[in-house]
Amino acid sequence: MSSLSELWDGMSPCMTPGVDRCVVWWEAWAVVVAVLAVGATVFLGLMTLKLGQKTIALGRISIRLGRAANKAAATATRIARQEAEAREKMELQERLMVLLQLRAEVHTAASRFRRAKQATHEDSAEFLDQPAARRFAIKKIISNGFPTARSLSGRLHYIGHPAAGKLALVMGIVARVQETFSDIDSVEKVTTPEELLEQFKTFSMLLVAYIEPVEESCHLAAVEAGIAKKRQAEGVS
Repeated sequence: MSSLSELWDGMSPCMTPGVDRCVVWWEAWAVVVAVLAVGATVFLGLMTLKLGQKTIALGRISIRLGRAANKAAATATRIARQEAEAREKMELQERLMVLLQLRAEVHTAASRFRRAKQATHEDSAEFLDQPAARRFAIKKIISNGFPTARSLSGRLHYIGHPAAGKLALVMGIVARVQETFSDIDSVEKVTTPEELLEQFKTFSMLLVAYIEPVEESCHLAAVEAGIAKKRQAEGVS
């Protein structure tokens, strides 16, 4: 008889309970069920332990991945900041170079505009009485072609506002005056000296007002570059 048969006979010595005194040994079955329950509990415990170990391992991996992600994010932020700083430095250098290139041309134009303003304000009597004085004032304005500024048109935005906007306004006014008064003889035939005076008072006043801030920006750029000295404040000897 096999060991399994012996075990079965120990728990249930007959197949038909109630016949020929056939009874089931419930104590033996209780032991078997208890053993199976213990085995199942041990199995589940081992599986739970193994699953817990895997969960812990996954948690550790997640922590490492999180640290790696944080490190990568910090690196990306640092690189972006460095690039922004480098770009800002490059734009500042570009602004400096553009203003230095414009400096001589802007200074010359500002000086001419101030002469034109003087001719139409302080010396307005001569402007009215002498054709030469009128031609002098007009020439001081229309002789400014701004070739350097035009050659830098694609880079003028680097100098920033309001300087860039004021320079654009100056160039627009000068272009308008050049178009209208290039043939002064023809203009004087249909325009009185008084009318010309009023027009050029306005032109010269606007041009001086717009060009001087640009001139100051160019001068400050030269100071920053170390090729000019700061202007002394008014009233300081």
